[in-house]
Amino acid sequence: MSEERSHLLVKEEIMEQLALAKILSESKLSSGKRIALIIVDNVVEYMLKSYCLEFVNKKINKNEWNNIRGSFPKLVTCAKKLSGNRTIEWDKVCLLYTSDA
Repeated sequence: MSEERSHLLVKEEIMEQLALAKILSESKLSSGKRIALIIVDNVVEYMLKSYCLEFVNKKINKNEWNNIRGSFPKLVTCAKKLSGNRTIEWDKVCLLYTSDA
């Protein structure tokens, strides 16, 4: 599968998850709203990891990455540093994160 096709599949999955979160957020049940928040949290963390992962072995060594990837505040700091505090254009980021990374 081409990188471009993989990128599109991941983007579709992200959009599906966000659509599901929107549906659940409109639920009258507090559990629906809570699950919606969990889904959004997961999508944001996934996207941050995917963005930072592009720099592993380029600007981040493996040991440093292992320390960063398990901490949300460290992921945010890393993404901000790598982006130079510029807006990250997510559609230009290759979102090919795997659990092995």
